[in-house]
Amino acid sequence: GHTAEALSAYQNAVRLNPANPHYLNNMGMTLQRDGQVHNAIEAYKKAAQIEPGLSSIHNNLGLAYKEVGQFEAAIKALKQAVSQSPGYVQAWTNLGTVYFSIHQYDKAEQAQLKALEIDPEFVDAMINLGSTYKEQFRLTESIEILHKAAHLDAGKSEIYGNLGLTYSMLGDLDNSYAGFEKAARLNPDDPLITGTLIYTLNFDEHLPQETIYRRSVDWANRYYPAVQH
Repeated sequence: GHTAEALSAYQNAVRLNPANPHYLNNMGMTLQRDGQVHNAIEAYKKAAQIEPGLSSIHNNLGLAYKEVGQFEAAIKALKQAVSQSPGYVQAWTNLGTVYFSIHQYDKAEQAQLKALEIDPEFVDAMINLGSTYKEQFRLTESIEILHKAAHLDAGKSEIYGNLGLTYSMLGDLDNSYAGFEKAARLNPDDPLITGTLIYTLNFDEHLPQETIYRRSVDWANRYYPAVQH
């Protein structure tokens, strides 16, 4: 496919010019998209040795380390990226997601707030901050920032999935269901969203059992179209 063609092109470019950090960086991104994350890490490391001042390389290296669970190495690389480029908003939010992955929520919050200080309308940072607040049980703050994100970009299913989870933690099943339903409509192929929606339906005491069954079957059919009922 296109990934294989791109990878072949970058490999040829690196073979002809092995000291070009941009070719190595692009080859690393292509390897990572192809699932060859360890090979991508090696490409990024070579690129960083050649051009240590290129912050995008450190950002990509950090994401690759995160993908293979090497979180301390990911933090080191992403800190290098934001140290070199303090206005690198994507690197700040990526750093926050690594801290979130290892449950260091205070540091995750600080990184996402830094991203929003640079770009107050950066929706990815808002979503990540909402998730962080949720894990800290700061549920009202989570809902507030997620609604702000939805106002800026109504097409991201992650916003509504997180709203569904946060409202469920508050015991607000109506708004929880509405959030999961919106997320599932935007991203019907995500089994986690669809499954959680059905789970929420089955714990809503206010809905008749017949309605719960009908809606559950409806969403199951959307995700499992081959299943016959």
